[in-house]
Amino acid sequence: MAATSFGDPNLVWMKVSQALSVQGSAGVSGAANPASQNAFRALKLQLATQAGNKQLQFFPFTEADVDIASSGFTGPTGAFRLYGAWAKKSGTGTTVAFLEFRNQINTTYGTGATGVLLSMRYSGPGDEGFYINPAGLPFTQTTGSGITSATTINGATSTAADANSQHGFIVIGAN
Repeated sequence: MAATSFGDPNLVWMKVSQALSVQGSAGVSGAANPASQNAFRALKLQLATQAGNKQLQFFPFTEADVDIASSGFTGPTGAFRLYGAWAKKSGTGTTVAFLEFRNQINTTYGTGATGVLLSMRYSGPGDEGFYINPAGLPFTQTTGSGITSATTINGATSTAADANSQHGFIVIGAN
């Protein structure tokens, strides 16, 4: 499990800026869409001026990290709030894939599994998306969270060979 350690928000925003300006993996390269970049700039401004510039953590993930066959990416431990998520479909696959952020870790991911707090849909190569929540989406499980990529919503069928998977990052803060 990855330890949740919050730190200097300025360092986190430098990592976000760098990630969005040079994102690329598995053959898909180039900067993030300007809409994604602008959304994170607005989130930074909101958290810095209206939310007390709280300590944050930048948490990156790769295509292989979110593979359900490996029980999904073991995300941050402890309670936290998800302020932003960004991901890009990296490979050349055309199968629809769902990137899911789960409030728990388990090895029985599948239809009807509990704990999915956010699901993002990706279709063709290079498809990217983001999620912004200035209040922070609360994750409450102290045993850890999971980030998975599946070919069905709330599903257990992993994105094959990372061709339909995503890479990206989340920005979290204390709950």
